[in-house]
Amino acid sequence: MTTLPQTAPMRYPRAVVPTQSSGPAPLAAGHAPAGQPAAPSGLSAADAWRVIRANVWLIIVMVLASAVVGYVVNSYLARHYSR
Repeated sequence: MTTLPQTAPMRYPRAVVPTQSSGPAPLAAGHAPAGQPAAPSGLSAADAWRVIRANVWLIIVMVLASAVVGYVVNSYLARHYSR
């Protein structure tokens, strides 16, 4: 007997309708309250360094694997298709 995969439906954010009792209105993305600087958008150097550190093992493995594959392909081509 085969079972179908159980997947959850997509959940989208709900629109917030401000009322008098709910407090201040939510801010749009990229906008700061009056008198405060806007939050920087984009990827900072610290963010990029954090991503590199989190994936350093994957980067090292891929560089070593590509070096080995390149050496093997070059040896094969030099042996069988030399000019």
